[in-house]
Amino acid sequence: MTNAFLPSRYLERVQRGAVALQLWDGARDARLRDALDVLIEHEHKLEPQWARLEAPGRPDDVDPDHGWYRFPKRRTDLHALLYPTPRPSKPKTSLEVRIFDRRWRYSPRRVDVPVPADFDPDFEKRPRVRLRIRRTALYPGPAYGVMSGSTGIRGRVTLGGVPVRWARARVAAAVDEDPPIAVAYGDDRGEFLLIVPGARSTLSGSTGTFQLSVEVSTPPQPSAAMLKAIARDPLADLAMEPMDAAVEIHDPHHGPIFERPDPKAMGWTWPAAYSVAETRTVTFTAGTIHRERFEL
Repeated sequence: MTNAFLPSRYLERVQRGAVALQLWDGARDARLRDALDVLIEHEHKLEPQWARLEAPGRPDDVDPDHGWYRFPKRRTDLHALLYPTPRPSKPKTSLEVRIFDRRWRYSPRRVDVPVPADFDPDFEKRPRVRLRIRRTALYPGPAYGVMSGSTGIRGRVTLGGVPVRWARARVAAAVDEDPPIAVAYGDDRGEFLLIVPGARSTLSGSTGTFQLSVEVSTPPQPSAAMLKAIARDPLADLAMEPMDAAVEIHDPHHGPIFERPDPKAMGWTWPAAYSVAETRTVTFTAGTIHRERFEL
């Protein structure tokens, strides 16, 4: 059998990655080093179930609360699923994934991750594995480890005095095509932590204050049927966010193998069912996190 990469005198075994999630701390713009639960809710198509095939049989391969298989962890910030051997004739099209932190350092997300259609893109030259690694951002939850001197707000969103589940907030950039200045994901109690990057805080005036326009977006109120589902599964009403297919960006220093940041994977855009509930000019104080209430 002819080897793909090594001289024929060597025994070669190649495993191909199908798709991977690189967890990213959206507030710090850095790799997320904390351990989170990453579960595969559903595989399109279901058979064969790749997550099951990769599970080596440890008890923690399966989440006891739902019976879902975990997205295999390859390192602290990277969860990757490999192609099974032999490779199936009909590959997956997408994976529905749930990411959450039991200690609420990060707010949870549900994402629909597309699997590249080709088994081995650019096989003859070199596997373009970077296009299979999807950077996926998580944002601060109520127990987030805030660094000393951070600037931001702890917001609370209510409707008629009732907390709005999974509300989101952002400070948009001056140019629509640019990433937002700051993003926050609310929890099931209507609370969010919006942290403004340090570079923006240094632009404050002599009083140490500056103003930014904060946009708050909310999902539809849950129906009676959904409230019953929430009683069984506290994250049942969390929006499933479909990622776009990976698109390469040409870097003259590294070559055209890097993924252009996907606004959906990075959480820069609202889910389809969300609507803007309020836009408010908020006064921030550099080095301080104060409370702000949004009554809709």
